[in-house]
Amino acid sequence: MSTKKRIYRGIASVLLLFVVCFGLRRVLDGSHEPEKSITIMVFNTVCKVTVYGDVKADKAFQEIIQKMSALHDLINVYAPDSELSRLNATAFQAEWHCSDELWAILCAARKAYAETEGAFDPTVGPLMKLWGFHGKRNTIPTDAEIASALAKVGLDKVVFDDEKHTVRFTREGIALDFGGIAKGYACDVAGEVLRAHGVTTYMIDLGGNIQLSEQPPKGQKLFTVGIRNPMDKEQLQTVLELKGCSVATSGNYERSRVIDGKRIGHIMDPKDGRPGEFHASVTAVTPRGVDSDIFSTAVFVRGEPLARKLVELRPGTSFLIVDEDKTITVP
Repeated sequence: MSTKKRIYRGIASVLLLFVVCFGLRRVLDGSHEPEKSITIMVFNTVCKVTVYGDVKADKAFQEIIQKMSALHDLINVYAPDSELSRLNATAFQAEWHCSDELWAILCAARKAYAETEGAFDPTVGPLMKLWGFHGKRNTIPTDAEIASALAKVGLDKVVFDDEKHTVRFTREGIALDFGGIAKGYACDVAGEVLRAHGVTTYMIDLGGNIQLSEQPPKGQKLFTVGIRNPMDKEQLQTVLELKGCSVATSGNYERSRVIDGKRIGHIMDPKDGRPGEFHASVTAVTPRGVDSDIFSTAVFVRGEPLARKLVELRPGTSFLIVDEDKTITVP
């Protein structure tokens, strides 16, 4: 069985659980106007796109399916024939000329790396592999193994040619991983497609990464989104009323694995090479999906000081940082 088929089989098994997987869910519609939706399996999770009102969305849905599928095939690190996998395999030996889509994702990642002071780092591939998230591992990595992997981490070790749109690695073994940006970027792509087709009222939920249109459903002033309690998944931490924004939550309470009897979270600190407890969860609300995805992860790693910097840097950005003993909102 191919890698891609194994991935899709795994996605199908969690189809009914996608709402709780990443800490967000829609609480209440309250609208009586017509709605249509599609469900797409992509990026190891489920994407649901819902449009409201008496609109013709079939062509928009078809285009979203095509673009989501293309994105998945482009940056799937588990598929050796994806463009990202081929880049990772060859960019130390020679420059890799990027497709337009891959270059756009790389540019977003470069900007985020600078803005988050390296808390978001797409070169964490060697760490994800070391800790068993790109394969099996039964023992905790040694300090020497972590040091060896860290020598291959850091976007400053990647050379970009902005004129030729090429990438070159300065060290063998560097590997890009877009797990912290892919869903947010895809939400933005889907939102652009909907608006281009004249859809003005919609909600996109890609594995808990939410994007909301500026115009809410008829009869509502705002969309209502619940934030899952990271200490009790059956409860809500809070409810947000929003429109015209994107929302993402990062936490280790869902995606983790057990090594030597210890539960290991999937969010890595690219500075020390280890997964951390950091916070119980971090929710980011931003104008763009790509930023909510990146910023929730970065603030999960670096905490409140980085959150306050990003709020100043990006108008319309806010954070909810949840710990067992306290909850902080920024601003």
